Amino acid sequence: MKELGEALKVIFQKIGDFFDVLDLSFFIAGLATLGALYVAGRSCAQPFDPDLTGTVGLASVVLASYIAGLICFALGRWVRMWVWPKLQAVVRSESKQIRATQFEDLIETTLTTHGLNDCEPFKSYLLQREKSGIWRLYVRLWAEIRHATGKEVSLTLLKRYWVMAATYDGVAVSALVWGVVALATSANGDCAQAFHPAAGLMVFLATVGAAVLCLREAGRYVRYQNEELVATIAAARDPILRGVDDKGNNNDP
Repeated sequence: MKELGEALKVIFQKIGDFFDVLDLSFFIAGLATLGALYVAGRSCAQPFDPDLTGTVGLASVVLASYIAGLICFALGRWVRMWVWPKLQAVVRSESKQIRATQFEDLIETTLTTHGLNDCEPFKSYLLQREKSGIWRLYVRLWAEIRHATGKEVSLTLLKRYWVMAATYDGVAVSALVWGVVALATSANGDCAQAFHPAAGLMVFLATVGAAVLCLREAGRYVRYQNEELVATIAAARDPILRGVDDKGNNNDP
């Protein structure tokens, strides 16, 4: 029975690794975006109505949804990390070179709060801040978690935070696509599915607001991820939690 249990564990691990690569969260934004594009296609002067029935049609929808989801995620991540901070900087009359500073400050502040900023190897990375040291430190933190024993629960939580941030990044773009489609179809008076111009404008404004909320939520999950990442490493280095007293003696039972 022990051998059977180990075999099943390996099988489920392989299945989990497959879904880690084929992130199902991309399908959410992908399907929403395809729905908007389908509505836009039906609103054209010559409606585009592809046959999506049968195995080939279903496979095409699944593949197109995944690709669209990947594109939405890439656009959403770029907007949140580059465009959105610069817009905030313009509103606040701050320097437009704010994106990298925000990320670096978040990592450094979290390390300082947990008392790791003066510990090696983190201190050396912080001293190389001007040479992308913070980004390399972020990669190093992930490596420490992956190679540490007994940190599977924290790693699972960190992956969940990453997936949620990626999902919100993609949904923000799909919301904007729906807003553009609503605005475009409202201007097409010959289309039977056209929105009233006022309704189209309201839908567009609502989707812009939804996109902003999604980007803010994605940023919140990124902060949670960084906090959990540093806190896990800090806990692993805590002498009390490791059962080591002030004299360096191991007090584990």
